[in-house]
Amino acid sequence: MFKTLEDSRPAAKPICDTHRIGSDDFGRDARNRAVQDGGKGEMPMPKGPHEIIEIDDWPIFLADGTRLSARAWLPKGAGRNPVPAILEYLPYRKRDGTVARDALTHPWFASHGYACLRVDIRGNGDSQGIMEDEYTEQELADAVEIINWIEAQHWCTGAVGMMGISWGGFNALQVAALRPVALKAIITLCSTTDRFADDIHYKGGCLLNENLGWGATMLSYSSRGLARDVDAEAGGQPVSRRALAGASAARWLLAAWFGLRG
Repeated sequence: MFKTLEDSRPAAKPICDTHRIGSDDFGRDARNRAVQDGGKGEMPMPKGPHEIIEIDDWPIFLADGTRLSARAWLPKGAGRNPVPAILEYLPYRKRDGTVARDALTHPWFASHGYACLRVDIRGNGDSQGIMEDEYTEQELADAVEIINWIEAQHWCTGAVGMMGISWGGFNALQVAALRPVALKAIITLCSTTDRFADDIHYKGGCLLNENLGWGATMLSYSSRGLARDVDAEAGGQPVSRRALAGASAARWLLAAWFGLRG
């Protein structure tokens, strides 16, 4: 059982029809959107044999109580006929940072029979917590826990894949190395297993100028607080306090990436 929240983004021209799903699908009283073939927006929706249900904020609670936020696209009827699932796991804020790209990629897969989840990493976007660095043990452990959560859902066949570009490609490779039972495949782009030789930070061990611009971008992403509706759902703590916690983590990140932290 879950509930979703009102999206705080400005109203836009609708791209889908709205209806409610029953308890035989994913849960009673859930807000969702059924994306019809062809869509109704300015940008054409992907074609596929399945009608889609979209959920903007699906909470996933980890063992330590941290609330992560997922945006999900599922074939309508998956509650009765389970489907494989695809996870994309990023820090780049699904609400605004990757919203346009997500609205193209994931609906395409969902319309072809996959449940797709785009999850904000702990400490980013609409997920609680603090991110202390790239690809930490915590980040990877959270990913394994998410995969196990997906596997256990009644709308999933138990088979889960991961996909990602750059950060999502890197963590997909590293999560696959942990060999969670439910993870059956990954699609990884613009990533590597040798970060010393070929990464945005270093090339053959040499610090790249791009590291500076990228670090500044991540500072701006990670220091932003949760959206007000998600923040209220997570316990009512003011956004400003959460933003301060995020800024503290961002200062740590900036020092680490620029080599100022011992």
